[in-house]
Amino acid sequence: MKGKLVSTEIPIQGMTCVMCQGAVTDALKGLHCVIDVSVNHLAYVTYLPGAVTPVEMGKAIEDPGYHYIGKEGEAGRKMRKKEQKDRLFRSILGFSVGVPLMIMIQSGIDIGISMPHFMFYDTTLMLASFLTLGRFLEGRVKGRTTDSIKNWWGSAPGRPW
Repeated sequence: MKGKLVSTEIPIQGMTCVMCQGAVTDALKGLHCVIDVSVNHLAYVTYLPGAVTPVEMGKAIEDPGYHYIGKEGEAGRKMRKKEQKDRLFRSILGFSVGVPLMIMIQSGIDIGISMPHFMFYDTTLMLASFLTLGRFLEGRVKGRTTDSIKNWWGSAPGRPW
């Protein structure tokens, strides 16, 4: 392979689990002249320019059903920030409804609905709230880790290549 390799970061929306990361990794690795792919909060792609374009990478990301945001920039950061606010709001809302509901059901307060039919809704609501809170915390940690690595990498005195 001739030419200089290029590394880029591609923000992707819609990934929620390790299986999603694997699907995006496989899609990008399937492109011609993509040398290395690492997917976490972003897709880090090393490729040979001219042989594959960012548009082709975007199409490969969108084929399995994820959203290609484009080059990392202000729009990507704003979108991730909005997603994080939505997750936090949903988890707070879920807990603010789920906790009182759980207390009422456990203490036997009659809420006007047949208890056997309503009994597991509190558990379901609390589980969904915990999962959403977990996704919020995971996104927060991933964002901070990515920023820290970028700052560290940018402050390195010299690179061996």
